[in-house]
Amino acid sequence: MLNENAAKTLEKNVLERINKIYPSESSLAREIARISVQAAIITLQEYEKLNINK
Repeated sequence: MLNENAAKTLEKNVLERINKIYPSESSLAREIARISVQAAIITLQEYEKLNINK
C-alpha cells in the first residue's frame, strides 16, 4: 500500500520531474502541479483500497 512516506517521496520526485520538463517561475503553476500530484496520489491510494477490499 502507498503509505505516507512513500506518498511524500512520490510527490517530491514527480514535482521535480515536472519542474524539469516545464520549468516555471510562476507560483500558480507550481501550486497547480502540486495539487495535481496530490490528486494522483489520492487516486492511487483509493484504487489500492478497492483492490484490497475484493
